[in-house]
Amino acid sequence: MSDSARRGGLTYGKVTGGQIGPHTLVQVTGLDGVVMNTVALLHPFGFWANPPDGADVALFQVLGSSDHVLALGGGMAGTAPALAQGEFALSYNGQTVAFRNGGTVEVTGATAVTVTAGSEITLTAPNVNVAGNLHVTGGNITVGGITVAVP
Repeated sequence: MSDSARRGGLTYGKVTGGQIGPHTLVQVTGLDGVVMNTVALLHPFGFWANPPDGADVALFQVLGSSDHVLALGGGMAGTAPALAQGEFALSYNGQTVAFRNGGTVEVTGATAVTVTAGSEITLTAPNVNVAGNLHVTGGNITVGGITVAVP
């Protein structure tokens, strides 16, 4: 890192590689071209991400030491989803999960959405709408107490 970054303890870099294990570790190239090979990328609780090469990160030096650098961020330039004040979204590569005001969760841009559960999935709503084909393979369909076996 440059002398000014060392003194300030904060600089900027771009991800040039990464891996997920017990921690997300990224390789980062700093503004001065120095490559840091094992930088822990910090996320909020419960979030995991392996950012693509070119993602922007803020680099912090613990106690000003260039031997212990942490990264925050991993953002990519691109088209931000349209969000009203108070809304937020997770978005990458045209796929977005948006949490809208009023309680709507909107998934857009995905070519497929997969939900896997070990026991059951429960949908509770006054109406469930399906636009397109509904395929059921194996098991039973029960509607209003009437059960139909599906081969």
